[in-house]
Amino acid sequence: MNKDATPPPPAAPPATTSTTRSYRAGFDLAGLASFGVGGVAGGLGGELGGRYWLSPSIAAVARGSAARGDIALAQASTTALRMAAGLSVELLPETRRAPFALDVDATLGAVRHSTVRIAAGELTSAGDRWISMVQLRVDAVWWLMPQTGLVASIGTELAFGPTDVRVDGAVVATIPWMRGIATAGLRTRF
Repeated sequence: MNKDATPPPPAAPPATTSTTRSYRAGFDLAGLASFGVGGVAGGLGGELGGRYWLSPSIAAVARGSAARGDIALAQASTTALRMAAGLSVELLPETRRAPFALDVDATLGAVRHSTVRIAAGELTSAGDRWISMVQLRVDAVWWLMPQTGLVASIGTELAFGPTDVRVDGAVVATIPWMRGIATAGLRTRF
C-alpha cells in the first residue's frame, strides 16, 4: 500500500432541478374579465392580490378587485367590488430548467354588485347588494426573473345566490350565482 497516495475527492452532491425558495411573500397586479353563466355579469377591471407562503407549497392569499360592465336590458352600468381570502396550493413547482408553476386557489369572500341607471342625463335609479361568494381558480406563472413573472388565471366565482336587477319594480335581468373569472398580469415575490 502506498502511504503517499492522496485519497480520491469526495463525490459531488446529486444534481437537482428544483429551486430553493428564498422568499416568503408576493403581490399580483392583473387585469380582470368576468362573465355570467346563464345570465348577465360581464365586466372588465383590475385586481390586486397578496400571498404569504406558509410552507414551500402552501400560501395564504388575499385579493381585491373592481370591475365595470353594462346590463343592456336594464340600460344600466354595473360595478362589482370583490374581496376574498383563502389558500393556494402549488400543484406544479417551478424548476431551474422550467420556470413555470401551476397552483390552485380557493378563497371565501364577498362581492358588492352596484347598478346605476341614467336616462336623459339624469340618475333614474341605483341599487347595490353585498353577497358572500367562493372563488376557485387555477394560476399559471411563468417566472421571467427570479422575483418577477407573468401570471394568468382562470376559474369560477360561486355567489350564495343570484342578484335580480329591477326596473320600475319588474325584474329585467339577473346576475347569476355562477360567474367565470379570468386574470392576466404580473406576480412579484420577495
